[in-house]
Amino acid sequence: MAAIGGAAVGGLLTAGPAEAEETFVVTTTADSGAGSLRAAILAANSAPGPDVLIFELPPDSVIDVLTPMLVSQPVHIDGARALNLTVRGDGTRRILVINAGAVETTAISGLTISGAGGPQPGGAIYAVNSAVALDDVRLVDNTSGDVGGALMVRGGRLTIARSVISDNRAAGAGGGVATVDADLYVKSSRIARNTAGGEDPEAHGGGLYVQSGEVEMRGVSIVENEATGDGGGLMVSTGKALLADLEVVDNTGVNGGGIASRGTLGTSVLESVVRDNEASQAGGGVFIADTDNSRVSGTVDGNTAQRGGGVALSATRTDVVQATLSRNTAAITGAALSAETGAEVRVDTSTISEKTSGSSSQPHGAVVDLGGGGQVAAPSSLRHVTIADNTGEVGVVIGPQPVTVTDTIVHGTAGGNDLETIGTDADVAYSLIGATVDSFDGLGVLVDTDPQLAPLADNGGRMQTMLPAAGSPVIDAGTPEPLDSAGPPNEADQRTAFRVLASRDGVLARRDMGAVEWTWSASPPGSAPSNPSTGGTPTSTPPTSTPPTDTPPTVQLPPLDVPSTPTPTVVPPVSAPPVPETAAPTGPQRPVVPPTPPSTPLTLTTDRGAISTIDPGQALTVVGTGFRPFSLATIVIYSTPIVLGEVMTDAAGDFRTTVTVPASLEAGAHSLVASGTAPDGSSRYLRMDVVMDAPAPAAVTDGGPQLAETGASIALPVLAGLGLLAAGAGLLVAARRRAVQN
Repeated sequence: MAAIGGAAVGGLLTAGPAEAEETFVVTTTADSGAGSLRAAILAANSAPGPDVLIFELPPDSVIDVLTPMLVSQPVHIDGARALNLTVRGDGTRRILVINAGAVETTAISGLTISGAGGPQPGGAIYAVNSAVALDDVRLVDNTSGDVGGALMVRGGRLTIARSVISDNRAAGAGGGVATVDADLYVKSSRIARNTAGGEDPEAHGGGLYVQSGEVEMRGVSIVENEATGDGGGLMVSTGKALLADLEVVDNTGVNGGGIASRGTLGTSVLESVVRDNEASQAGGGVFIADTDNSRVSGTVDGNTAQRGGGVALSATRTDVVQATLSRNTAAITGAALSAETGAEVRVDTSTISEKTSGSSSQPHGAVVDLGGGGQVAAPSSLRHVTIADNTGEVGVVIGPQPVTVTDTIVHGTAGGNDLETIGTDADVAYSLIGATVDSFDGLGVLVDTDPQLAPLADNGGRMQTMLPAAGSPVIDAGTPEPLDSAGPPNEADQRTAFRVLASRDGVLARRDMGAVEWTWSASPPGSAPSNPSTGGTPTSTPPTSTPPTDTPPTVQLPPLDVPSTPTPTVVPPVSAPPVPETAAPTGPQRPVVPPTPPSTPLTLTTDRGAISTIDPGQALTVVGTGFRPFSLATIVIYSTPIVLGEVMTDAAGDFRTTVTVPASLEAGAHSLVASGTAPDGSSRYLRMDVVMDAPAPAAVTDGGPQLAETGASIALPVLAGLGLLAAGAGLLVAARRRAVQN
């Protein structure tokens, strides 16, 4: 709609004809009166439809708010024009109360909100049954005598992007943010130095507390938060949680120093770093209880607790897959991992090492405790796991429930007992057990044998691993398969290098024991030819055609039912599309990049349509369609495969992203290929063949030749709708502005 028309009558504004959107301009830092933020919000509440509030104020302006302001209609409060704008409370009241409905989004961007507080929930902002989005917002130094030190959302949804939530305090749960019955999406943000609780022992979630909602977090740092209850960094209670690419460091809580999850339908902590957190009871890094279908991957390092220094599981079914658990400690048992009452855990393709220590004062102080330390765990399994060079009394303790151990290395525990069973028999096969007080007569078991492992180091991939030396007895000693068998399709080791079947007797073929394959391939079995390679030195890495940071093509476990949550839009009035049922259940998986350009009739294009030539250093906006919604697509240029970027598709399965042609690319024919996943789960490739002419000779100046600009830009996945911010800013220039009256 256009700017409000009509004349002021008795201090009120009479509205003119409504159009698409209204723009209100804040021109004063006064708390009330003409041109104030309060007056603009009042006017926007009276106007139909979503409106925009902009600020024409000097840099470093501060608006002191004396009483709460009610937002009853969707609005975008955009502070981007006023550099370093702060909206400040007086420490006794909230700043904003939002009750604008969840159909369209109320957005706040480009400003700082600080100094608010009071006894009520939501120290600075309280939202009820509303869709709220924060983009480039700083919520700093706010307090609540209840829950949600800076922000409380009850009902609706909350989106946070590119924001900082720090130094907030709540007497109850959610030192920074608390949500109840609301969906939460957080991306590329920092949650730091928030505190939940004082004397309240039930104050959970030092940084964030989520109850009864679907949660998705990506690229978020959760650092130095504290809770007197569970979840020093983050607590999720009921609902579903997908936590990917997080940095969770130096947080403190009771259960779950870094992350705690109770009673959810599924919690996945994927490709994250959980480091140096502390729990006074269980789960120094991660604590998951009363939850089905959960998953942990990434690095869990240097965490401390009484039980489960790295990860503690209770009454849950959890897969620990492609994870490195290192330097974790526990005063009682389960320094790296503890499975407690009713927990079923499957550890696969993972490494547990680097002086991870159990207690020497406890009778069964173990590095990995699968029920033997006084807790009763459900049947569990270890497969392709390396557990070595730890300082506990026992490496792995099992019982009374049975545990299956296959293709696994357990060696070098300081207490001299690598594997102990209590009240049960372990099914151990094709594994290496260094020293044990028990006897194991399963097929292919090596006992009292040195696996000849190098120390924990960077061997490629996102996590540190332990590489077997040449001639190690674990090489080609795993579970045998017929020589002509391809084995499980696309099986990868912890570095995401493809495992290779090799034969010692010409009859049966085997992979290696442990998390890392000595002989690996750059391409999956049955694909384009690829010469197998040896691990060589500990610094060797898989080839660039399969980037070491990729997730494994497959890890042979049943899929978990942890669906991704809808991604709300940041900019009103566009509503967030729901994630289709075909979305990947455990978060987007990076596609495997073929070593040669695939043959496909499907065409990749650009924002300018089809092109046939490119230039070195040229920026190209490539466009693709027909992929699985919210999946990852990788843009590669051949003949020598070079990854130019990665992008997440939208709700329709389409993408648009900008990549840069390498300045060093040789002249000649090349192919640009987008590799991804089709809606039915198969691989999908779009291809565009181009020619690059030889670069012009370098210009010569008095200072000598000018070097060509080099480098490549990598497109990262962004929230749906963020691109509208720039377009909206352009529209604001043309909009009719008007300072409003109270």
